Amino acid sequence: MINSDGLRAIYDAPAGVLAYQGSRGQLVPVAVTPYVLGDDVYITTTLAYSRKAVLIRKSPKVTLLAAGVRITADADVYADVKGDFFVKHLLEQEMRKYPPARTLRRIPFHRRLFGWFFGRAIMKLEPVTVETEAGDDAWTLVTEGEIGYPAIHPIPESDPEGGDVAIPAELAGVMGPAVVFHHHESEDMSKLDSTAVRGEIAGGAFLVTARPEDLQGGGAGGQHSRNANAKRAREAMKGWPVPEA
Repeated sequence: MINSDGLRAIYDAPAGVLAYQGSRGQLVPVAVTPYVLGDDVYITTTLAYSRKAVLIRKSPKVTLLAAGVRITADADVYADVKGDFFVKHLLEQEMRKYPPARTLRRIPFHRRLFGWFFGRAIMKLEPVTVETEAGDDAWTLVTEGEIGYPAIHPIPESDPEGGDVAIPAELAGVMGPAVVFHHHESEDMSKLDSTAVRGEIAGGAFLVTARPEDLQGGGAGGQHSRNANAKRAREAMKGWPVPEA
C-alpha cells in the first residue's frame, strides 16, 4: 500500500519516470503523468501514442518514480477507447498537470474531434514494493532489477557521453545494461524534453553503447497522423478489459 503522504505527493506531481520492457526485452524509460484515484496510482497513454500500453500489457512488470515515491508494480492494462473513464476520473488532474489540455477541452465537440487524446489506454499499478523519499526523477539511471522489474535510481546531473555518470552505491559490483534518462518540462508544460542514453555498467562505470535518443512528448505528424494512430489503437485494443466506471 502507498501511504497518504506518498499518494498526495504523486497527486501533486506533474510528471515522473516510468520504466518497462520494450519489444526486445530492453529497458525503456519514459516521462509520464501520474494520476491518483482513491488509493490507486494510474498511468495512461493517448490513443495516438499507445504503443507503451501494448508492450506493458505483454510484460506488465514496471517501476514508477514520481515525487520521491518509487513503486515497483504489476500493471493492469485497460482499454478506454471512448475516454469515459479518463474524463470522469482523471481529466481534472490532467488539466491541472498538463495545462495545454484545457485548450482542447474548450473546443466544441472536443471529445469527437480529439478522440485520439481523450480516448486512452489505462494502466493501474498494483504495487509490489513502495519506497518513499527515493529521490528526484529529473536524472535517473535505469537498470534491470530483481525478478524482472526495472529499477530506477536517481542520480545527479550527468554527462554520459563524457563518461560522467555517478553510479549509486547500491549498484556496486553490478554489471549489465543500463539507461541514463533525463526529462525536463517547462512550467506551463508547453515544452516537454527527454533524452535517453543507452549503455552498460561495467567496472563501476557507465559505458555508452548507442547514440543518445532525443524523445519529444508532443505530437509529430499532426492531427491526421494522430487520428490514424488512434484508429489502429482501437483495433489493437479490441478484447482488452475495460476499467470499472
